[in-house]
Amino acid sequence: MKGTIVSAWVNTCRDLYGEEITNEALAYYNISKDKIFTPFEDVEDRIALGILEYIGDKLGKSSDEVWRTMGNHNIATYSKIYPAFFRYKNLYSFLQAMYDIHVIVTKRITGAKPPILGIKPVGKYTAHM
Repeated sequence: MKGTIVSAWVNTCRDLYGEEITNEALAYYNISKDKIFTPFEDVEDRIALGILEYIGDKLGKSSDEVWRTMGNHNIATYSKIYPAFFRYKNLYSFLQAMYDIHVIVTKRITGAKPPILGIKPVGKYTAHM
């Protein structure tokens, strides 16, 4: 997983669960609390996913609960880190831009595997993903 994603997750964890438990999860995987993840850096999935699993275990929360909370709050994290991506008039425009960005990232960054957000309009206010 690319460092950009892991960095955003760590920021979201800090906001949701606090510095202490987030730093503890990082330390468990021998990552400095001050680590700056880069967009070109590959972070093993077992570590990236493990950070959240660790936090969930410490809080006595299920994996589903942690990921659902994370997903709901990640949008706020990404909007702070990448504000230009959130200046669209509607959700369709935003998702179409994300598709375009993911295609470019896949071409430019070796090993990048962002999800492809294929979206097709099927009506004035509806689309299929």
